Amino acid sequence: MSLAEAISKLNTDIGRGGINDGTIRSQLTLFEGQAEALERDLKRSETNLKKCRTELKSARSDLERLQADAKQEKLPPEQEAILKLLGRSGGTSWISEVTTQHHADKLAAKDFVEIGTAIFRKGKSHVPVSLTEKGRAYLVKNKPT
Repeated sequence: MSLAEAISKLNTDIGRGGINDGTIRSQLTLFEGQAEALERDLKRSETNLKKCRTELKSARSDLERLQADAKQEKLPPEQEAILKLLGRSGGTSWISEVTTQHHADKLAAKDFVEIGTAIFRKGKSHVPVSLTEKGRAYLVKNKPT
C-alpha cells in the first residue's frame, strides 16, 4: 500500500470513530518514517540528476569539440610536411623514400594528393605526387610557414 493510500485509510478509520489515539500515533509515526525515507530518496535522486546534467553538459562540450576538430581535419605532421613540400615546389614533386611514399598514400586516400606512375631510377622507385584542390585548400587554410 502506498503512503497516500495508507493516509487515506487512516483518515477514513478516524471518520468512522472506531480508532483510538494510540493507533493513530503509531500510524503517524510509521508515516513519518516513510516520509523521511522518501525525502532522502528524493534528495539523492536530485543530486544524481544534477550530476547527470553536469556530465551531459560535459559530454556535449566534448562532442562539439570533436565535431569541430573533425571539420578542421588536422593532419599528422608527416603528412602535413609532404603537403608543405608540394606547396613550395609548385604543387608537384617526385618522392623516392618508402616512408614518404607511405604518407603520400595516406594523403591520396583522403584526396589531398594524386599519385602518378612510379619510375625506377638508380635502383629506387620515384613517384610523382601532386596536390589536389583539397590539398591546396588545406595549405591555404592552415598557412604553412
